[in-house]
Amino acid sequence: NVYKESLQEVQEEREKLYGTAVEGRRTIETIAKRVTALYFKLKCHELDQDKNASKNSLPAKLQIDRKLTIVGGGEVSERNILNLMELIETRSIQIVDAFLKNVSISKRSRRPSLILVSISHWSFAE
Repeated sequence: NVYKESLQEVQEEREKLYGTAVEGRRTIETIAKRVTALYFKLKCHELDQDKNASKNSLPAKLQIDRKLTIVGGGEVSERNILNLMELIETRSIQIVDAFLKNVSISKRSRRPSLILVSISHWSFAE
């Protein structure tokens, strides 16, 4: 009787842990899909891979890379997701820098025209 009760408890715990594992896998798949989509949407695959590769100085035996899920026919690991996120960050910084340069150039180019408009306005007023 005690054996049956403990067996029932173990089975319930096993089912609970299995449900948690399935939920975790779904979460990882969602994250992996979204990170991958953002990676391609920002055209991060066009970045120079040699310059942007993570510096990983650990020996191969110490580089434990757990395969978390399969997305688009390829295995996605924790390291892959982090590497993609690193490239997304790099590309995002490039995009923001280009935008800020464009805004500063457009502001500079407008100033002389505003000065000319104000000068011509004053010359007609006299």
